[in-house]
Amino acid sequence: MTVRCVLIYLTIISVSALKLPDELPRCKRKDAKLNDCIKSAFGPWQATLAKGLPEFRTPSIAPLKIESMSIGEGTGPVKLVQNYTDVRYYYYELTTVTNLEATVTDTEFRLRLEIFAKNITFLANYHFDGNVLTFPIVGGGKSNIVIGDVNIPMDFMGDVIERDGEKCVQIQTVRVAFIPATVTLNFERLFGSDDERGEILNHILNDHAMAIFNDVKVGYEESVGQVVRETINSIFGKVPFKDLFLDN
Repeated sequence: MTVRCVLIYLTIISVSALKLPDELPRCKRKDAKLNDCIKSAFGPWQATLAKGLPEFRTPSIAPLKIESMSIGEGTGPVKLVQNYTDVRYYYYELTTVTNLEATVTDTEFRLRLEIFAKNITFLANYHFDGNVLTFPIVGGGKSNIVIGDVNIPMDFMGDVIERDGEKCVQIQTVRVAFIPATVTLNFERLFGSDDERGEILNHILNDHAMAIFNDVKVGYEESVGQVVRETINSIFGKVPFKDLFLDN
């Protein structure tokens, strides 16, 4: 499966001694309780990122936004390419960190997060041309996908690099997994103006919603990983390493 995303922004500028807002806690990287420190800082960081940081050119993550994305067909019931535009992921106020492990050295940054979200809502305009559960679907409209009681393991892998004479952290990869307890699907205008047929097919799709979602969920996971990586890099790339993680 492949996923192609066009993000709202793709900007990394040089380290220019930008200062983190005072409300963002910083941790000592050699602290024996580094994991606890970063875990306690998650809430303030999330709240700040929800508002956005204009001075860093970092947009709000409430919601996460993607201009367009395409998700390739799965290996099970989903035999179509999903094309979406004006994508919005809503989840910000409903997340808590359940576990965290961090490694921060002179050369690498590694972070393993386990997050619980009460629900995540995916809103977008869709265009489908293919088959789901052997049913042909050709058309487009509004889509609404809600996954509930979601466990979300996240792995951040990055390096400490030098840019413009300053060391900074650059995240190379963010891996995200969605493990939901429930999935609800709703696609408007599945058969154009034939609302009755569309309602029947939506009902059938929801009878198999978990299998459908699991067949193609890697596309949603990768899209979120890309947005999170760009968001974090838009900040980490502009703050010197020594100011992001304190030595003492």
